[in-house]
Amino acid sequence: ALAAALSLYVHYLSATFIAAVGGVRLFVHGKGRLPWGKLVLSGTLGVLLFLPWVLTMESWIIHDPQALVRPDQKSEAERRAMPKPPGLWELRRDVAAILPRSLAPSAHSLGPQANIFVLAGLGVFLMALGVGLLAALRNRTGKSDLIGPMVSGFLAMVIVAILCVQFWHRIPIQYFAVGAWAWGFLVAVALDGFHSEHRRMIVLVVLVSGLLLAAIGEVSGNPREDLRGAVRLASDMAKDEGAHLTAILRQPVQYTNTEIFRVYRFGVAFTLPEEVPSADGRAVVVLTRRTALEKDGGPERFLETIRKNRHLEKHIEVGRALAIYVFRP
Repeated sequence: ALAAALSLYVHYLSATFIAAVGGVRLFVHGKGRLPWGKLVLSGTLGVLLFLPWVLTMESWIIHDPQALVRPDQKSEAERRAMPKPPGLWELRRDVAAILPRSLAPSAHSLGPQANIFVLAGLGVFLMALGVGLLAALRNRTGKSDLIGPMVSGFLAMVIVAILCVQFWHRIPIQYFAVGAWAWGFLVAVALDGFHSEHRRMIVLVVLVSGLLLAAIGEVSGNPREDLRGAVRLASDMAKDEGAHLTAILRQPVQYTNTEIFRVYRFGVAFTLPEEVPSADGRAVVVLTRRTALEKDGGPERFLETIRKNRHLEKHIEVGRALAIYVFRP
């Protein structure tokens, strides 16, 4: 109950795990059945732990709950001009990659050498896992107290996948951490398929070796995003030049663009992008994530004041998604 509550505190999508456990509980009998009291307790503790976030960072839920379902403010002509968001068919490859990527989430961006380790490790792991599951099916040794939690984890992934396709039109792999723990129960079922302790130990060593290979690839590959490093570099540049520090990020509209500075460098002075003065003679350092500011690109409502009386002097790429722009008078 405490683990589920803490996971809900970390991210509200963990509610899908609690819903999955509650759904599977209706069909599981015996000692693997989670008592309703513990399920309700875990949800209650999670809500209480999440409450400080609702009262501070997520206060828009209280002050403006219609933002959850409010349609966008674009005109009919603007909506027609926008490309149709991808559906299940367009995202089929991303959906098919959910399970392997839940074991190695950064496999697509680590670089060719690191990917060799990851793919080899996953291949070894999945081969050994398949052998164990076939043995469990043949010997009928799967324990009922393992099946319920395992199905709950994978069901949570299915629920998150539906939400991603239906509402976000993309597959952020980090959201599937809410069910990735189900792999551990699947491994337990596979190991339980062998009557021989010697065979069980051999399969366990192969499983661990595969995961170790994948972990070496994950650790030694290119970092996906270095948010802390980008924030440190941007804030140091702004301090050295006496410039305004701001950020323009792709994120939900309920959160300010500059929240990243409060999280990764608390206490640093920054300015909201819409409040940057246009004619005070100071440079502006802008940290961006998946947002291009060259030429006429980028969110114009912010750039009107940032670019006015200034020109783009410097552009620094920080990894694949982050960049720093310096606009000088």
